[in-house]
Amino acid sequence: MSNSRRLSRRQFIRGALAASAAAAGGVGLTGSQSAANNTVGGDGVFNWCKETYQASICSRCWHYSIYDEGWTDGVGIAVDEELKEIVRTEHELAPIPHWAKEVVERAICFVPPCGHHTFPEPFLKVLDAIGSEKPPGFTACCFTVRSDRKRELMDYCLCMDA
Repeated sequence: MSNSRRLSRRQFIRGALAASAAAAGGVGLTGSQSAANNTVGGDGVFNWCKETYQASICSRCWHYSIYDEGWTDGVGIAVDEELKEIVRTEHELAPIPHWAKEVVERAICFVPPCGHHTFPEPFLKVLDAIGSEKPPGFTACCFTVRSDRKRELMDYCLCMDA
């Protein structure tokens, strides 16, 4: 697949937000809902700050990326205009449905960052989860096993093979 046809993580998240908005009827937050969520000031002005970012669902989508470390004043997330617009879009939508939050927390956050042997299945499962409006029952992700544990597992495998 060519680079021009690959979705970036940002495009993927924008798509998830659009799907969430469509499922919720595409209605924006009212001023009172916004103020209650501490995301937009009572005057309806979007305030781009650490607290607004951390309160967003989008803030949970950056595992294994350059933004995995979180907010640092003056660099990275704090000055990224495109990410700011993604968070603004989230806040302008109707309240994010519970199923969409679960898809982020149980599927998008755990998409393998490596060349996983099941590629592209983990990404397709996330898209299926968005389409079905429920998180996958099981999420496969990568993890690191200590060297001594790998040797022990190899011993078990050799014993079972014998």
